[in-house]
Amino acid sequence: MMTRILTVLLGRNPVASADDKRMMSNTTVLNFTAFWTRLSVQDTKSHVKHYVEFFQAAEPGAHVDVSSPMELWNGSYGDCIYQAVVTVRLHRRISPLKLEAPYFSLVRRWCSDGKKEQSPRLLQWLAPDRKDGFLRGSATLERNVQLASVEFGAFSGLTTFARCFAVNSGSIKGVGYMLSCVFKHDVRELSVFLTLQHSYHCGKADDTYKLEISYQNIVRVVIDDNEGDVTSTGIYLHLSTFPLLYKKAVVRESDGQGETVNKSSNNFPHFKAQSFFCTREHSNLAASALSSDLAAQLVLLSEEGSLESFATAVLDLALQDEATLERALFAVSTDLEGRSILSVPQAIEAAFHKLSRNFVPHKLPPGSCLVRRVFLLPSRLLLLPPCVHTENRVLRTFNPDLALRLTIRDDNLQPLSHSLAFHTNQDDVMDTVVGKRLREGIWIGKRQFKLLAASSSQLRDHGAWLYALATRGLSPEGIRKWMGDFSEISNIAKRMARMGLCFSSTEATVKVPLGVAAVTEPDIVGGRHPKSGKPYVFSDGIGMVSSSVLHKVCDVLEIKDKPSAIQVRYAGYKGVLCLNPELLGDKLVLRESMRKFPCHTSDMLEVIKVSAPRKLPARS
Repeated sequence: MMTRILTVLLGRNPVASADDKRMMSNTTVLNFTAFWTRLSVQDTKSHVKHYVEFFQAAEPGAHVDVSSPMELWNGSYGDCIYQAVVTVRLHRRISPLKLEAPYFSLVRRWCSDGKKEQSPRLLQWLAPDRKDGFLRGSATLERNVQLASVEFGAFSGLTTFARCFAVNSGSIKGVGYMLSCVFKHDVRELSVFLTLQHSYHCGKADDTYKLEISYQNIVRVVIDDNEGDVTSTGIYLHLSTFPLLYKKAVVRESDGQGETVNKSSNNFPHFKAQSFFCTREHSNLAASALSSDLAAQLVLLSEEGSLESFATAVLDLALQDEATLERALFAVSTDLEGRSILSVPQAIEAAFHKLSRNFVPHKLPPGSCLVRRVFLLPSRLLLLPPCVHTENRVLRTFNPDLALRLTIRDDNLQPLSHSLAFHTNQDDVMDTVVGKRLREGIWIGKRQFKLLAASSSQLRDHGAWLYALATRGLSPEGIRKWMGDFSEISNIAKRMARMGLCFSSTEATVKVPLGVAAVTEPDIVGGRHPKSGKPYVFSDGIGMVSSSVLHKVCDVLEIKDKPSAIQVRYAGYKGVLCLNPELLGDKLVLRESMRKFPCHTSDMLEVIKVSAPRKLPARS
């Protein structure tokens, strides 16, 4: 640290006097970064002046320098957060191996003095130098770290933590929780253990639960280290996703089999706001998860008595321009997902006015539409902004505004199959988390979305299409009947795959009447496989198209060079159509092998891909 600072100083003044060198050798430089949100009644000069006074009072005789404040990027509509580098030059020499001690002392006093300040706060966040401000340990595992409580909530500004759920350590007459945690630095994982102790008369064994938090899901760490209470250390983890909650395996005496880890819900509906810096016993761990931010701020508004006025303000914006308000809400949601620190009422109003002034209507590419998306998680629904999606047969026929693209994920946004890979009760868990909710439908506002079908790509990605029940009688059952007759397909997986053909991303071209211009002919077969004895099908999935139809297709797709083959979806057929110049007029020749299910409601020739010259890698 000293070497780096001396290099900078000598770079500014290459010719240093002997006195300067002697002074440098007898001083120690500590670097901090201060962060604060500026309110209307404050200015940056007030903070800079206060920081100088604080460090000079904490280290009498030290030279304190504060850099010019810079605004920190905090999303498009986040709070106005400033940062400044604070340099404290101590007039004593401290070994580089012991620098964490003065850093630790100043940080604890910062937390202590910050609690004494009246609102608005000037001492907010302080980050020590990452290189010298922390004790560097070599341990790969730290176990049995005792906790006083585990809390879940969200940040509101830099000085308030809104608590939505808490588990406190301790017991009354032998009943209660014992809390501890393990830091697994080698695998970058934090495990928090909650042991529920039953009373002696209950007769049950203690239940142990584990909260699993990956380091990569920790966006930021805020520590409340109070100088006045040596037993109090609050650690606030700002998480990008919910931690996973598991129950310890229990060996059954009846069959000797172990019950594997059970996943539990992380949905905590009760919220309570509290002061950010507060006195606690022992150690304290708090986590902020994605869906808690908005709910926690709504509770803060309720406690302040301004929730009703906020709801009225949002309603007024909706009456002005409902579409702009929707875009504003999604913009604020994007900031929250990016872990920006913001005040929701101010952010929504700012986003609405900005988008209403500068909004340029988004021009969708031809053959595409906007589709709403949602993540189905064990603990909640995660609503996402609409995305541009290539049209398919269903979206072209039925209102895409009623469609919902669903993706099933675990609470950490990883595939749910990862958590259930070795679960002995996979079917029960899947039915509870996924099956039951899909059977009952998903309510969003006043709309109920029911399962329709899934494309092949969605099945691989654990997703599905849902459609809302419309007032005109439209239902997923009715859409499936329109798609075709799948009653003869008894295999469930095969039936799902056949339904998925209607959701292939295609471009509509020309209509070819069924049974008139489109005819079905038998496949060309011959010979037999030497082992299976089945005949070879030389025309498997390959039909023919006339020059007239292909020319019209090229005109619609604006293709100058006529292809020799096109990959298509047509009614209940799938495959490739090759150009046959001998076919006269508008004509399609389809093969039996191309027919996947009966369909009489669609005669549009839908194109997925056309043949074209391709680049091949050169080989020596």
